Amino acid sequence: MPKSDHTTPPVVSGGRGMSAIVYDTDLSFSVQRLRHFLLTRISHLLPLSDETEKEEIAQQSLVRLHVFRPTSPLQLATSLKNLPLYHASHMPNDEIGVIAIDSMSTFYWGERFSAEQMRNVAPEKARNMSEPAFIPPLYHVLNAIQSVRLSHGPVVVLTNWALGQANTASRFGMPYKQHLHPFPTLDVVDLGAKAAKNTDHISLASPFHLMHNISLSSPPPAPFLPDTPLDNALRQEAQYRKEAVEKGQVFCLVRSSRTRDTSRFTFYITNEDIVIQQSGSHSNRIQP
Repeated sequence: MPKSDHTTPPVVSGGRGMSAIVYDTDLSFSVQRLRHFLLTRISHLLPLSDETEKEEIAQQSLVRLHVFRPTSPLQLATSLKNLPLYHASHMPNDEIGVIAIDSMSTFYWGERFSAEQMRNVAPEKARNMSEPAFIPPLYHVLNAIQSVRLSHGPVVVLTNWALGQANTASRFGMPYKQHLHPFPTLDVVDLGAKAAKNTDHISLASPFHLMHNISLSSPPPAPFLPDTPLDNALRQEAQYRKEAVEKGQVFCLVRSSRTRDTSRFTFYITNEDIVIQQSGSHSNRIQP
């Protein structure tokens, strides 16, 4: 959102006035939905503004949004590598505040198939961890992200699928098995040997660490009673899914680099807004 609008005197909107770059690899990002949330947020921030003013502020925000939809990891890496050129030619007066990639896991199965083919072609070389048979495209993506981080300093948000639970639970490591390699992890250098054991051993290291890891989960369904008939179980599951969608509740566990502390919060996605409830505190809407 803009820091202020163009009225006289200007109305403070509460935003940062920066641009956002979204890589929608899952093809699920809705600009219309974002616009709806923006108008709701603006109504809370500026309750005395009329509809025309709210629409104008929303439009000022949306012109700073740039959405790309790459169809392969190499296309994603190339787009990121050329982002400084795009910035200079298409948005020279705007600062890039956020780069979001949703999701880093989109191309996983196709890339895994390609990697297995490479192992079949050169099995001995592929088994040598010190000399990988080929450099995975994800490595190029991470290097491109690091280059933009160093040159433009944006906040980078990466989403990732959690495909399986970790064998060893630890608050220092990730609560899920990491299927992407290489992938950035939390910086646990100063947390001792126990933390180091929970990091994945990979032949190519990520060029940067995560600052925070936020694990999202939905409320678990109630367990079925013993001898529950199949028809009843299906109805219960359908009811659970319906209630989960209507309530829009998501649990969040936050881990950060170089600390043993964790925190939790819950947010609710409604038709009109996104509301955060901090553990042990009152509900607050997401701050811009």
